[in-house]
Amino acid sequence: MKRRLAAGTAVSAGLVLSLTGCLGSGGGDDKAGGGKAVVLAAAAVRDTSAKTAQVQSVKGEIQTEVTAPGTSDAVTMHMRMAAKLRPEPAFRIDIDSMNMGGKSMPGQASGMEMVLVGHDIFMKSPMFAQLTHGKPWVRLSTADLGSAVGQNFDKLLQQQKQSDPTQQVDQLTASKDVHEVGKETVNGVQTTHYQGTVSVQEMLAKLPEAQRQSRQESFQKLGVQSMAFDLWVDGQKLPAKIVMRTPDDASTKMNTTVTYTGWNTPVAVTAPPASQVGKMPKLLTQGAPGD
Repeated sequence: MKRRLAAGTAVSAGLVLSLTGCLGSGGGDDKAGGGKAVVLAAAAVRDTSAKTAQVQSVKGEIQTEVTAPGTSDAVTMHMRMAAKLRPEPAFRIDIDSMNMGGKSMPGQASGMEMVLVGHDIFMKSPMFAQLTHGKPWVRLSTADLGSAVGQNFDKLLQQQKQSDPTQQVDQLTASKDVHEVGKETVNGVQTTHYQGTVSVQEMLAKLPEAQRQSRQESFQKLGVQSMAFDLWVDGQKLPAKIVMRTPDDASTKMNTTVTYTGWNTPVAVTAPPASQVGKMPKLLTQGAPGD
């Protein structure tokens, strides 16, 4: 049982990485899809993309809900993240909760921590101490995790490293119907709310060519052709919140909200001490639920 729970935790880590993961005169010309209002909103999103490209670090909270094809139970997660974006990206993710169908997933009630440094993924969970002679952390290479969930996590990790807020906002600049919704307060900060849609092909065109094929495959697995988004921009032209959601006819339902809590604040992400790290037994990274 403990081995199955730990294997499930490895798969959960894969899911987290897979996730982890818009923006004035009257008449028809002001409607989303054309006219002066769309031009102005598109320019505002481009300004936000340019400003975000200058940041060195970011902190935030992520709430995501995913319902896979053929299932009725949604998997929901809430996590806190801190990322150093330059010069070498590194991430720390604290998963506060992970539920399926409204019930806490086994092994997740006490939360889980993840650290991504180089090509190593470190995870901390109370269950690991019972499997690694008292060591609270386990280390998985991207190859280990890939064998557990049937994905190429070297590619996925590279995507994660490159999928900083700069790239995310840049993809939203491809929207043809972005429009301003109005002024709203987010976390006590006055923001401008933008809304729009963007097709997968438009998003892919904004990516470096080396990333397009693997990202396209990910979208194909999700059965997604387009994404709807909401973007809240603060007075510094930085994102305060982004919501991305799949359309109603997508085979995979996904709704992810990222609320940014700090830009260019000190972020230190380091691997845990070697004395506290055990290696995940290979049996647990082979994804065999009945083992």
